[in-house]
Amino acid sequence: MDEVTAAVAASHLFALPTAVTGAVLHGARVQRVPAGSMTHHAGERGPHLELVVDGVLRVLVTAPDGRTR
Repeated sequence: MDEVTAAVAASHLFALPTAVTGAVLHGARVQRVPAGSMTHHAGERGPHLELVVDGVLRVLVTAPDGRTR
């Protein structure tokens, strides 16, 4: 998790109080995501937060009427 700690320190999350950061990271896991993969699908419920530790993230959002952004 050292790479996660370094990523948090380099992100906007660094400004959060330590207790808040700890709560956000509680139960966190590092997941390697291959290029072209989806991490979430429409209709999924529950809180989530992605923090890119290494690499680039491209986001594609699809509206219920089929429009994409």
